[in-house]
Amino acid sequence: MVVAYGAHDWVALATGEGEVRHSVRGHGGKVHCVAWLVPSQTLVSGAADGTVRIWEESKDGSAWMCTQVLRPSKGEAATASINRLAVLRGDLIAAVT
Repeated sequence: MVVAYGAHDWVALATGEGEVRHSVRGHGGKVHCVAWLVPSQTLVSGAADGTVRIWEESKDGSAWMCTQVLRPSKGEAATASINRLAVLRGDLIAAVT
């Protein structure tokens, strides 16, 4: 699967041929970045709403669900926008505002 994202508040999971297989929704602003946590098949997305969302595929592969939402501290919330995600050895290590 190929992940597509852009000027939307959702992430499309599509094949290399562009066929959208799933979409995940939940951000309150445009998605700026996505990352795969391999080998767990977990997707992480960061958006203009200042949140990082963790998505996991259902056991039967029919859907993706948000399993966790990470938010900035209260003092940073008004200006936060997640622009980059860093992954090292399959673990999320940083989200940059």
